Amino acid sequence: GASLPAVDEDAVMVEAPVRPVGGGRNRAQTTLTEAQVEALKRRKLAVRPDIKPPPRGLRLIDPAIESSAAAGAGSLPGDDMPDDFYEVTADDLRALALASSAETRSDAPPLKTKAMRELEALQAMREYDHTLIRVRLLGGLMLQAAFHPQEAVSSVLAEVRACLCPAVQALPCYLFVTPPRTTLDPSISLAAAQLTPAATLVLGWERPLPAALAAAAPHTLLAPHALELLEA
Repeated sequence: GASLPAVDEDAVMVEAPVRPVGGGRNRAQTTLTEAQVEALKRRKLAVRPDIKPPPRGLRLIDPAIESSAAAGAGSLPGDDMPDDFYEVTADDLRALALASSAETRSDAPPLKTKAMRELEALQAMREYDHTLIRVRLLGGLMLQAAFHPQEAVSSVLAEVRACLCPAVQALPCYLFVTPPRTTLDPSISLAAAQLTPAATLVLGWERPLPAALAAAAPHTLLAPHALELLEA
């Protein structure tokens, strides 16, 4: 009988690869979806050294004083962010669901590629013009400041270091979140670390503090300008 026509494999690909100029094929070929994912990562998640940071609004907070004041006022003094700033929207929930679906439903049939799911999550991700970061310092003191989501985690660490006295500044430290305890990569953006629209971090030390510093009153370990903010 008549032979069947040859099947063109490229014609049945779901995602056509973006081939290098000249039409050659290689292992590094990228699909259109993967290219879109990388473009969105650059736009929404990449560190942007050229970005203009928002006004820091730097505050140093003693939780003991803050909680007693809040008991009388009914809210944190100075915490004038509108309620909808912290509101979880439908877009936020959709983005979280899409981002976790691959892990929580590993037994589900692969109806979409990993790149397709990642693209949908990035498209649904809400963008903010700033994120409110609080960092727990020595003795429970708290630093609060605003950052652009595409500033690096290292920008927060630099702000923290600047508020500490020289003896403490010299000690190697890092930032982490909990639970679960996760050390933050200082080179990635706050958005990539999922620290938007607000987050509380903790200052950690790579080695135990010297006994004299560990026993010192927390306010004595602050830089002069930070101590003024605490007492304001």
